[in-house]
Amino acid sequence: PYLFKTGKDRQEDAVFDVRGLCDYLKVTPKWVYEQTHIKAIPYFKLTNKALRFKRSDIDKWMEKLRTPAITEPTGKLRMLR
Repeated sequence: PYLFKTGKDRQEDAVFDVRGLCDYLKVTPKWVYEQTHIKAIPYFKLTNKALRFKRSDIDKWMEKLRTPAITEPTGKLRMLR
Protein backbone atom coordinates (compact mmCIF):
# COMPACT_ATOMS: atom_id res chain seq x y z
CA PRO A 1 0.00 0.00 0.00
CA TYR A 2 1.05 3.56 -0.70
CA LEU A 3 1.93 5.50 2.44
CA PHE A 4 1.50 9.24 2.54
CA LYS A 5 4.57 10.96 3.89
CA THR A 6 4.45 13.86 6.28
CA GLY A 7 6.48 17.00 5.64
CA LYS A 8 9.19 15.80 8.02
CA ASP A 9 9.48 12.43 6.26
CA ARG A 10 9.80 14.17 2.90
CA GLN A 11 12.55 16.41 4.26
CA GLU A 12 14.51 13.42 5.60
CA ASP A 13 14.15 11.65 2.23
CA ALA A 14 15.34 14.73 0.36
CA VAL A 15 18.12 14.17 -2.15
CA PHE A 16 20.58 16.96 -2.85
CA ASP A 17 22.71 17.61 -5.88
CA VAL A 18 26.07 19.30 -5.29
CA ARG A 19 24.58 22.81 -5.30
CA GLY A 20 21.80 21.77 -2.92
CA LEU A 21 24.30 20.20 -0.53
CA CYS A 22 26.42 23.35 -0.67
CA ASP A 23 23.39 25.41 0.33
CA TYR A 24 22.48 22.95 3.11
CA LEU A 25 25.97 22.77 4.63
CA LYS A 26 27.08 26.32 3.72
CA VAL A 27 30.21 25.06 1.95
CA THR A 28 31.72 25.44 -1.52
CA PRO A 29 31.38 22.97 -4.41
CA LYS A 30 35.17 22.50 -4.25
CA TRP A 31 34.86 21.28 -0.66
CA VAL A 32 32.08 18.85 -1.61
CA TYR A 33 34.10 17.39 -4.49
CA GLU A 34 37.18 17.06 -2.25
CA GLN A 35 35.14 15.19 0.38
CA THR A 36 33.67 12.82 -2.19
CA HIS A 37 37.10 12.25 -3.75
CA ILE A 38 38.55 11.10 -0.42
CA LYS A 39 35.31 9.24 0.37
CA ALA A 40 34.76 11.22 3.56
CA ILE A 41 31.11 12.03 2.90
CA PRO A 42 28.30 9.61 1.89
CA TYR A 43 27.12 10.04 -1.69
CA PHE A 44 25.61 8.32 -4.73
CA LYS A 45 27.26 8.55 -8.12
CA LEU A 46 24.71 8.46 -10.94
CA THR A 47 27.20 9.24 -13.71
CA ASN A 48 30.76 10.55 -13.79
CA LYS A 49 29.62 14.02 -12.80
CA ALA A 50 26.15 13.51 -11.33
CA LEU A 51 26.55 13.17 -7.57
CA ARG A 52 23.61 12.93 -5.18
CA PHE A 53 23.43 13.10 -1.40
CA LYS A 54 20.60 11.78 0.77
CA ARG A 55 19.76 14.24 3.54
CA SER A 56 19.32 11.56 6.19
CA ASP A 57 22.79 10.15 5.37
CA ILE A 58 24.33 13.63 5.56
CA ASP A 59 22.64 14.32 8.91
CA LYS A 60 23.95 11.02 10.35
CA TRP A 61 27.43 11.77 8.99
CA MET A 62 27.39 15.24 10.56
CA GLU A 63 26.29 13.80 13.91
CA LYS A 64 29.38 11.55 13.89
CA LEU A 65 31.55 14.66 13.44
CA ARG A 66 30.05 16.37 16.45
CA THR A 67 32.42 17.29 19.26
CA PRO A 68 30.55 17.54 22.57
CA ALA A 69 31.37 20.25 25.09
CA ILE A 70 33.12 18.75 28.11
CA THR A 71 33.36 21.79 30.37
CA GLU A 72 31.01 24.43 31.64
CA PRO A 73 31.35 27.94 30.17
CA THR A 74 33.54 30.26 32.22
CA GLY A 75 34.12 34.00 32.43
CA LYS A 76 32.24 36.10 29.87
CA LEU A 77 30.64 33.03 28.28
CA ARG A 78 28.96 32.17 31.60
CA MET A 79 27.36 35.63 31.68
CA LEU A 80 25.73 34.97 28.29
CA ARG A 81 23.85 32.00 29.67
